[in-house]
Amino acid sequence: MVITIFSFWFMGFLDESEANSLGILLVLTVGLIHGANDLRIIDTFTNGKKYNKQSQLVAYILLVISTFLLFYIFPVTALIIFLAFSCYHFGEQHWLAAHSKKSGVLSGFAFLYGLLIITMILKFNISETILVLKDLIGLDVAPFLINFIFYLSIFAFLILMYWVRRHITIGLNRFFKELFLLFLLGVIFKISSLIWSFALYFTLWHAIPSLYSQIGILYGDRKSAGIIAYIKHSFLYWFISIIGLVVVIFLLKEKASWIVSIFFPFVAALTIPHVLVMSKMFKNNS
Repeated sequence: MVITIFSFWFMGFLDESEANSLGILLVLTVGLIHGANDLRIIDTFTNGKKYNKQSQLVAYILLVISTFLLFYIFPVTALIIFLAFSCYHFGEQHWLAAHSKKSGVLSGFAFLYGLLIITMILKFNISETILVLKDLIGLDVAPFLINFIFYLSIFAFLILMYWVRRHITIGLNRFFKELFLLFLLGVIFKISSLIWSFALYFTLWHAIPSLYSQIGILYGDRKSAGIIAYIKHSFLYWFISIIGLVVVIFLLKEKASWIVSIFFPFVAALTIPHVLVMSKMFKNNS
C-alpha cells in the first residue's frame, strides 16, 4: 500500500515518455526475472529424475514457441487465452498464494480479481487499448465491449468477495483495505498511460510478491542470500529472453505500428507456461 501511494506521488515527476520507458524497463528486469527460474521450480517437481526433467523442459520450450506463433496465426484466440491465464495468475498470486485451502469458488474469485485489474487498466486507457488491439489482432474493438466486461467484473467480484470472506478468512480490515487499494489503483490507471499502468501493477503488485514466494520455496531464505541465489540462477534464462526479444523486434519491426504489439506476444509466450508452473508450485506447497 505504501509503495502504491509512493508511486502515485512519483508519477508527478515523469512525463508520459519517461513513464513508458521506465515501465518497459521494469517489465524487462523485475518482470522477466520473476519468471526466469521456472525451470528450477520444475526441477522440484521431478525429484531429480532426469527423464521427467528433460520431458518437462521440452514441453515448456514448445509451449513458449507455440504461444508466440499462435499470436501470428490465430491472434484473437491467442489474446483470449493469454488474458484468461493472466487474469487467474494475477488473482492467484494476490489471494491464494498464502492459502492452502483451494476450491473452484476461490479459483473463480482469483480469476475475477485479475479480470477486474486488467479491464481497469484497459478501460482507463481505452484510446491506447483500441489502437494496440487493432495493431495486434487486426480488429476494431468497440469501447462498449471493454466497458461491459469491466462493469460486469466489478459486480461479480464484489458479490463473490463478500461470499468467500469466510473461506479465506478475510477480516473486515483487509476487506476494506482491498477495496481502497482497488480505488487507488483505479486513480493511478486513470492518470497513467497503458504501458505505465500495466508495468506498475505487474512489477509492484505481482512480480515482487511472486519473487518473495519463489525465493522462500526454492531457497528457504527470503533475505539477501536467497535473493542473490535467485538472481544468479535466473540470469542465463533472463539474458536469453532479452536477446530473443531484441531479435524478434529486429525481424518484425516493419510489420507492427506499435512496438508494444511485438512486445505483447513475447510477454504472452513467457507468461502462459509460467502460470502453469506457478500454479503447480502453489499446489505442491499448499
